[in-house]
Amino acid sequence: MVTILLAFTVLSWTGGLSLEFVTGDAERNRSDLLLLTRSRGPVELVLEHGALAATSPLRDVAGMADNLPLLAAAVAIAFSASAVRPSSWKSSRRPGLRLDHDVPFEEASIWRSAVATCGILYILYRLFAKVAGTGELPVGNCLILEVWIIPSLMLVCDGFILGWVLTELRDGGPADDQAGRIDVWPVLQLMPATCLGCLAALPARYAATTLLLATQHLPTSWMASDLGRFVRWALGPGLVLLQGLSLTMMAVAGIAAWGRGSIREVFHGFGRLLAREGGRLAAVAILSGLGCGALSALAYGVLFLLPPAGWVLSAADSYAHYASLPIGLWTLAALMLLAERSLPTAHLADSPAPLEAEAAPIGDADVDPL
Repeated sequence: MVTILLAFTVLSWTGGLSLEFVTGDAERNRSDLLLLTRSRGPVELVLEHGALAATSPLRDVAGMADNLPLLAAAVAIAFSASAVRPSSWKSSRRPGLRLDHDVPFEEASIWRSAVATCGILYILYRLFAKVAGTGELPVGNCLILEVWIIPSLMLVCDGFILGWVLTELRDGGPADDQAGRIDVWPVLQLMPATCLGCLAALPARYAATTLLLATQHLPTSWMASDLGRFVRWALGPGLVLLQGLSLTMMAVAGIAAWGRGSIREVFHGFGRLLAREGGRLAAVAILSGLGCGALSALAYGVLFLLPPAGWVLSAADSYAHYASLPIGLWTLAALMLLAERSLPTAHLADSPAPLEAEAAPIGDADVDPL
């Protein structure tokens, strides 16, 4: 399944880049690149992109709902899942897993319907945004409710796809390559904990969407006040600060793989992980951030050596994601391993010491002769 995710991601990014090259406004993209290089030097620009990438090592595995072909395939699989309790429901987890308690089938069925509905709505919203020509910016100014509805749709779709990756990394084996069908039920058993994992790994993604949608409902006069200055700060340095702080919370994504989808379990597991594996967790965060930042900066540095063109900036962004995707998978696997090591283990109670047989004393009484 991870191979399928990689293939969908690469094909989607490549197809989107090719479509933009054919139908996009090359002159406007070229002007954006020239404006960007005028305000910053080449080295400063590369270091800036690398530093921003270093704050989000899980960006390519916790925000996959923007990959429309992948999301459409996931929604189709969720819809195709039978509404009847599968025969393998009791054995959907790996044998020997400590937290192998069954999620109620009715609860998983509710999440199946919710994921399918949210996926369809988010796909239609993204297609409308592309037709409207807003690029990657969210479309709003329709109803005040979309300020909360759109980020919620994103979060559910992101959590569903992240749960699929976690399930495959946890349970996948060579025998699964010959499986004739894809089982969606183990993924649904991890909801909504995987949604919390996405929120912990990429808080700036949802905060930026919410703030951009909210600003479309604010009066113009407010944007010149202190509130407007705060909104502009929040959409700039505030998002960077928020995403940087998420490095201390991204372990939630790995903890979600070993629970039953309960939010309470995630918080308990996070405290247990900090107590038992805090040092290794810090090392994983540092190494993943450095690796993601270095590879992303390298991709930007190589592409910015080319002459300015309309496709250079988009290509640099795509290749930076190509480079950081393996780092994201490695980080997620490492977080899952640390979370597994921190799971409570059962111990057999000490058996009581064997009672020593006491020999009955032999008296000195005479034995009657027969």
